[in-house]
Amino acid sequence: MKKFILALALVLIAAPAFAATVTLNITAGANAVSHTIEKSTNGGAYSVLTTVNMPELQYIDTAVTVSNTYAYRVKTNSSIDSSAVSTPCTIALLAAGNSTVSCTANP
Repeated sequence: MKKFILALALVLIAAPAFAATVTLNITAGANAVSHTIEKSTNGGAYSVLTTVNMPELQYIDTAVTVSNTYAYRVKTNSSIDSSAVSTPCTIALLAAGNSTVSCTANP
């Protein structure tokens, strides 16, 4: 019985924490070929996270941690030029699991 309890305790200690993700839904800008996504953590500076090509209008960010606040901005890339970044879309992660935020890209 002692061996079983010890083995169970080791499994519980070694078990990973539940993961958190943010699903970013994008409303496409006019004439979009792709969208560049920028990310800020807890009010810090924005950096380019990724670029998604049309027709993809969703990105799942797995590099997030519970208790942080994330802001995303989206820029439309056309075959001619790029738009200004969108208004920030902000989400505070309060628990593990998937959270969703939506951003509208500028034309």
